[in-house]
Amino acid sequence: MKVLKHTSVRSAAPKRSAIFLICAASLALSVAACGQPLLKDPDAATQAAFDQAVEQTKFDTLIEEITNENFRQNPEYATYFGLPEDLMGGPYNNRLTERGPEAVLKDLGKIRADLEKLNAVRVEALSEQQKLTLMVVKRQLELDLRIFETAPFLFGGLYPVSQLSGLQIELPNLMQAQQPLATDADVVNYIARLNAFGPAFDQTIDEITAEQALGVVPPKFVINKTLAVIDAFTGKKPTENILYATLADKMAAANLADREARLAETASAIETVVYPAYERLKAKLTEQLAVARDQQGLGDLPNGQEAYQLMIEANADSSMTAQEIHAFGLSEVSRIQSEMDAILTSQGYTEGSVGERVAKISTEPRFVYLDTDEGKAQLIADLNAQMAEIAPLLPQYFGTIPPQPVEIRRVPLFSEASAPGGYYDLPSLNGTRPGIYWINLKTTSTWPKWTLKTLTYHEASPGHHHQIALSLAVPDVPLIRKLTGTTTAFAEGWALYVEKVAAKDMGLYTNDPFGDVGRLQAELFRAVRLVVDTGLHSKGWTREQAIEFMVSSGAADPIEAEREIERYVAWPGQALGYKVGMAEFERMRREAEAALGDKFNLAKFHDALLLDGGLPLPILETRVKQWVEATKAG
Repeated sequence: MKVLKHTSVRSAAPKRSAIFLICAASLALSVAACGQPLLKDPDAATQAAFDQAVEQTKFDTLIEEITNENFRQNPEYATYFGLPEDLMGGPYNNRLTERGPEAVLKDLGKIRADLEKLNAVRVEALSEQQKLTLMVVKRQLELDLRIFETAPFLFGGLYPVSQLSGLQIELPNLMQAQQPLATDADVVNYIARLNAFGPAFDQTIDEITAEQALGVVPPKFVINKTLAVIDAFTGKKPTENILYATLADKMAAANLADREARLAETASAIETVVYPAYERLKAKLTEQLAVARDQQGLGDLPNGQEAYQLMIEANADSSMTAQEIHAFGLSEVSRIQSEMDAILTSQGYTEGSVGERVAKISTEPRFVYLDTDEGKAQLIADLNAQMAEIAPLLPQYFGTIPPQPVEIRRVPLFSEASAPGGYYDLPSLNGTRPGIYWINLKTTSTWPKWTLKTLTYHEASPGHHHQIALSLAVPDVPLIRKLTGTTTAFAEGWALYVEKVAAKDMGLYTNDPFGDVGRLQAELFRAVRLVVDTGLHSKGWTREQAIEFMVSSGAADPIEAEREIERYVAWPGQALGYKVGMAEFERMRREAEAALGDKFNLAKFHDALLLDGGLPLPILETRVKQWVEATKAG
């Protein structure tokens, strides 16, 4: 990451002081090298400009230090993002992140130290982009600190492992999708990482034990579903495991040497290190079943209601209360169902509730893929065709198009049973790895044909891939904002907002009424989330009560509803960011259209939303207002 980007220095300095410009540009190497004062008797403006340049350089250096320290402590994230080795202080793809109670305390100490340094920054000396960076980074650190002080078991996630997350899922996914395997050295790193599974799992078990001492144990169904993931992963011979198959395939593709010997080492590591680590985790979770409850929302845990309000702030960028979000969700459910009813009625479906009619068309042969390898291959082909259809239209509605490609892949078999229906992984920073749009094909019955167009727009373009890949590509935004600054409300709110852009502005559903039902069902799905998430964590709803509400509303079939409700139990508040974020994007657009009238340009508005990278929504709102005023003046 380049440290000096002081465009303000050139405009602030008198033209005669060329030596000042040279000195300011070299401050990253040594402030003292330029000498103080610059001239024998510098005028006030020159001295002020120099002082500002010094402060801006100090701030850039501080942010770079915070960024580097964060990623050096988290080599798995560095692999995920494809960071350069020089930023990481050397090779890192051969090791794993430290976990456990001691690592948590170390992270907490770093947060407090970083906040102390950031609070000492002279804000008035910073550029506008630097002020944004300061606000974004401080907001996240302060929120992390408040979460730890209110409910330490939430720091880093409610449960160290669940059916959705934790190293038992994330490490194999990382090794398959992001771990480099193009050289002989990469293979050595791969095997070294496999041998690091043991300590990492033991540290996680220590963290589980520490949370249990605080009275935090996952509900029985979360434990049982997690045990099923473990059994699915370890239920094959080492040579049939995804970790072995990944190395075998990629070594063959890259024509790497010593293939048989390296594969033998890999099989040995899986058998003697990886599988025993999974078994130790399984034993710990099995032990917890004896004390686990049948039901448990965040509100049932120590300081649970206060903790849930923090989850609302963290995930929805909102100060709304749980009760306000619950009421908003109920109102939106009613509105969306009315719109779905109108379309279904126009297509001759008049009998039964919206949910019953949606269930009926979901099983009609014309909308169903065969649940076979051939049917799944056809589904993937149709997704690629949808992406090809929208690609030439994007520049009319989105001013800047990201350069990175996106690929569609199916969710790995071992995690299909508990993984979300679809999700997205970002491309590497250096462009060597594309973005990935994952789709869960455990059964094609989850995906009637009329639902897929909306999923594609959400996960790929103009949704997650467009926004996240563009954020990685924009200049003058520091790495920490590109990689960690985007909130759930921004990312998911944007993806849901552009589903509606595709329908209402781009006209992609004009001759596809059932596709529009799919879009509305997707929005209904997110509105129902507001109701059930607050129900589970603030109102004492049971898992079964939440599943029934989701199914009866027409938002999901029973299989999907069960998987989703269990996700909300494990990730309190995360599901709120989608609909709350969408509502904020729509409000900002309405206000900008009203303020600008004929001067409003949708593509330029979308650039205004995206070209600062992902920002917390309250900060984004300020930036949009500045864009509106600048557009008026222009």
